[in-house]
Amino acid sequence: MPRSATLQKLEVGSMTRKAAVYCLCALLLVQTLGGCASMSEEQKGAAVGAGTGAVVGGVFGAIFGGKKGALIGAAAGALMGGFVGWKVGEYRVQKVKGAEEATAAHKYTSQQGVVAKIDDAAAAPQQLKAGDEITLKTTYTVLAPPEQGQVKVKEVRTIYFNEQELGKLQKVSQLTPGTYASEQPLKLPSDAAEGQYLVKTLVEPVAVEKAVGDQATTAFAVGIVPATSR
Repeated sequence: MPRSATLQKLEVGSMTRKAAVYCLCALLLVQTLGGCASMSEEQKGAAVGAGTGAVVGGVFGAIFGGKKGALIGAAAGALMGGFVGWKVGEYRVQKVKGAEEATAAHKYTSQQGVVAKIDDAAAAPQQLKAGDEITLKTTYTVLAPPEQGQVKVKEVRTIYFNEQELGKLQKVSQLTPGTYASEQPLKLPSDAAEGQYLVKTLVEPVAVEKAVGDQATTAFAVGIVPATSR
């Protein structure tokens, strides 16, 4: 039995909308990749993650929810993919204590293996408004037996809002034992949502047997009074 002309028109319209969304998503991804030429590695990762997330979310929304679903899907995908609208500054780290001083301070012995311990984690300032810049700070100590030499250490900062992960920043460094102070500047988007944000920081040795890592949580707030971090 032949299908009605109305049904055929609906199917053609649906296919046209999907094709348009696919083209738009592809264009967004190309623009994202094209804008990465002058970015640092951290910025490229965040930007590509956001662009890819937007594409995937957009296609998903187009298939399952029409025009409105495409817009919602693209927004959700971009949010999961990276820091949408956040400007990632240059990561900085410097050694503040030598191996001998750090070993004494933490009462470390070689039998403990390779250890990475967070001494302090903070966000400054803790109270911001949309468009402001924040600096995520971590002081951590790396300890290892003398024969170990340098240690590959991974530092990961993950930001959450309303218990949802916004994105993460990762840095891997080759370090000698001692205490280090690292900073990661971030500029909030001009339309950043008001509320409290959590930053979970993880520091751990990489590809080392009998290794111990550490993590800490701090907080900052946009437009409201922040809670006490720990």
